[in-house]
Amino acid sequence: MSTWERVSEFAERVPPGVWVVVLVAANLVATLVTWSSARRRMRRAGERAADPHLVGGDAARKRDAALTVAALIPAGLCWAMVLAGSFHGLIAFGRDVLGWHDGWEYLVPGTLDGVSVTFAFLAFRAVRMRKAPDRCYRVVWGAAVASATVNFAYEYTHSGHNLIAGGYLALLSLFGMVMLHEFLAQFEEGAAYVKRSNPRFGARWIAWPTNTFCAAVAWRNYPPAEGMPATVLNAIANLNRVRALKRAVREAKIINRHQEALAAARRHEELQAAQAGLETAVDAAEGREGV
Repeated sequence: MSTWERVSEFAERVPPGVWVVVLVAANLVATLVTWSSARRRMRRAGERAADPHLVGGDAARKRDAALTVAALIPAGLCWAMVLAGSFHGLIAFGRDVLGWHDGWEYLVPGTLDGVSVTFAFLAFRAVRMRKAPDRCYRVVWGAAVASATVNFAYEYTHSGHNLIAGGYLALLSLFGMVMLHEFLAQFEEGAAYVKRSNPRFGARWIAWPTNTFCAAVAWRNYPPAEGMPATVLNAIANLNRVRALKRAVREAKIINRHQEALAAARRHEELQAAQAGLETAVDAAEGREGV
């Protein structure tokens, strides 16, 4: 029997309630141990924000690092519990629906939540390398949505069509990725200086899809001045600029058409006046000849 099979067999023998109690107890212990330090560091951070000259240098950075660690330890444990709940539903889906056994069922969470976690860390590395992490984020949320869909469909079916049960497991998949994003964001110093080629519109695609689509097309087809940051506000400003330019072009075309029409009418009037003068001169000449 391989080591992985032994670990899997041991994990199956332990009741799920025991794992939950262990994780909750570890979370509580970590919170209690780090609570005093976190509270003290947060108070000092507030004092430093009010008076930047109060504390500075390496000592301040070390205290901030300690505060970050104290806050992220319980957050990491909570994230592990959320991810474990999502894994449980995906593993059950692999066993009951796909019929995978002997360790193969663990490929389901590995290829869904595992892909999300992997690409989330790759996005973190991209930010640290001052590169745009947009492609990694798209993979992260694509895999997270797929995991949430599988969890919802499985639990909804096997719980007797209970929407709350299916929604709970689906939210675990999404919450796991939200927490991981926030977890990594604590270390994304300099993320604001990452040069992006396209703005990240995010939830604006849902709140105002038509305007967002126009802004995205305008950013690609009518790019702004070189060096302008790829932010949502700049994208909307660029859209307004493009619309103003197109409106000015349309108005210029209308004015040109009016001017051409006026010039044509003026030429027509001058031609008629010239013809009328010619006819008058001819009539006058004929009258003198008759006399």
